[in-house]
Amino acid sequence: MPLTAEELAELTRLIGYAVLQIQELEEILQLHLVLVHKADAKTARRDVETMFAKTAKHTLGQLLGDIREKGKSPSDLLSRLEHFVDERNWLIHRSRRENPRNLRSDAKRSQVIARITAVVNEALSLMMTFQELTEAHLIALGVERATIHARAAEIRREWDQ
Repeated sequence: MPLTAEELAELTRLIGYAVLQIQELEEILQLHLVLVHKADAKTARRDVETMFAKTAKHTLGQLLGDIREKGKSPSDLLSRLEHFVDERNWLIHRSRRENPRNLRSDAKRSQVIARITAVVNEALSLMMTFQELTEAHLIALGVERATIHARAAEIRREWDQ
């Protein structure tokens, strides 16, 4: 039985929300990669901005590879991120064509919705974890928490323009 217009709209909103959360996670991973793994306290701001510009072009899978290559992140976190990349790839590249009949069955559609919701929840969880790791690293370097939060707010305002 085909989807109703409301069911299709709800599914489309959920997929859009998932994509936005994936993009937000990518930005957090870019920051983490540059601030924790590439830059140090003596790196000039211009050099850091160049690093950000380069990492902004990386896909989620490339960011995972870059972070894994540095060898400084906990293996369980890297495993979670690797699984997340697989789920992201399923959502973006295969979810629709893998089995289009799944959306016509209430039970199978519920499973698809649950899987997409799990992608959203894991993106949010990974964001928080990588933000905490990045912040802890900067604090260990002597940067005050208030300074981190003020600078992060400033960067977000710049990005939103």
